[in-house]
Amino acid sequence: MQFIHDFLLYEWVIYSLVGLAALCLAAREAFIRKYRGHPGIMLHTHFNNLIIALPFALFVTPPKLITIYFLAGASIAYGLATLIKFKLYETHDLGAVYPTLRALSLLCTVVLGTFLLGDKLHLGQWVGVTIMSVAIFAMHYRQRDGLSMTKAAFILSIIAACGYAALNTLEAFAVRSSAEQFFSFIVYGYIIRSAAIAGLTYVTHHKRKLWAFYRNEFIPCLVPLGLLTISYVSMMWAYLHGNFNIATVIMESKIAAGVLIGIVFLGEAANTRRLVCTAFVILGVLLVKIY
Repeated sequence: MQFIHDFLLYEWVIYSLVGLAALCLAAREAFIRKYRGHPGIMLHTHFNNLIIALPFALFVTPPKLITIYFLAGASIAYGLATLIKFKLYETHDLGAVYPTLRALSLLCTVVLGTFLLGDKLHLGQWVGVTIMSVAIFAMHYRQRDGLSMTKAAFILSIIAACGYAALNTLEAFAVRSSAEQFFSFIVYGYIIRSAAIAGLTYVTHHKRKLWAFYRNEFIPCLVPLGLLTISYVSMMWAYLHGNFNIATVIMESKIAAGVLIGIVFLGEAANTRRLVCTAFVILGVLLVKIY
């Protein structure tokens, strides 16, 4: 076990886990988009996570009270931001909503990480972040591409992005406040987040439709549940042992994966602008990692 622990502390392993988390989340977003952002996916994922995590709570020491406060705040931010995102998916393409949310949340998260967590970026890395953000915005700039967002949708995207930035930062505070209780943090993090989001979904949507979806799509929806679990554990490990800002930027490689998945598997529009912007997103990630 000590060998595995030491192996997971290598920098290249830590950031490779972030890359795995990014791929898992991009695949999960595509799955959600396939169901037009049906809120039943939220109920399915987090209700089942709650059921899975609760028995483990009997065998681990509860984390510090401050950790629980951070987790509760992160859960609320995540729930509100995700509900807004699902609403946007009802009327907009994955390739428009997903990149816009991630571009805005990237900027907000890196700024918060720099000033609140003290994880600095060098000038070359800030250039990489800027390239990524500009490229992501450019993905939905022209209306004739059929990918632009309305003003109301863009405002909702800003609100959701702030929620995701708060989520990332609060989770980083939480996991670092319980550095010696990582497994306990994962268990209680799942319980608090899943209870908050499943409850929020349940009280804000039609109950019968939610449970009908839960019953009818139970087996297929185990896929996004597994993808979310892998990404969550991987990112929390990176937040604990790596540079928060670098991990956040590498995670944004899921934007490129999300666009490509949307084109290849969901039949969404492909054009030169989107593909070029995707390449610049990857370039930005490389610049941040190289510097």
